[in-house]
Amino acid sequence: MTTTTFSFIESQLHDVIRSQQATIDQLTAELEFKKNYVPLEQYEDALLKLESSAKTEIELKDKLNDMNLKLNETFVILNDVCKKIDSERQIFNNLLLNIKKTTVNEMKKNTELFTKTLQIENEYVEQRQLLETKNCELKQLTNKMKSNDKKLSYTINKLEVKLEQEKFITREISKNKFK
Repeated sequence: MTTTTFSFIESQLHDVIRSQQATIDQLTAELEFKKNYVPLEQYEDALLKLESSAKTEIELKDKLNDMNLKLNETFVILNDVCKKIDSERQIFNNLLLNIKKTTVNEMKKNTELFTKTLQIENEYVEQRQLLETKNCELKQLTNKMKSNDKKLSYTINKLEVKLEQEKFITREISKNKFK
């Protein structure tokens, strides 16, 4: 129940009480005025009504007090619930803030890792190209060496043949000289 509901009920009860009090006062005044003119039976009925109104007023005051107690209990409970909600909201906001910080940190790490990965990939590509270039150079050198080996082998063979020829000629000349 809200304060406005409580105020409205209290106002209504006060209005009823005032109305009954006014009725009681009016009836009392009329009784005073008409005691000598009113039959005893009517006077007793009026007294019963007055007593009944007084009982009703007491019952209404009791109900009003009960409602006030219940309303106060409700306010206490509502206040406790609001405090719990505020506490949970604060906890939630703290957790959300931590999650945001963690997310930002993870995103930074991922960006750094991505940058490092790109750098490593570029280095790999460069190394790969360098290796391919070196392999090509090596093949060219290997081919050149093979070619040079063939030339050298051919030249050595030629020189051996020439040497053999010279030896032969030298022997023949030496043979011819001693003859």
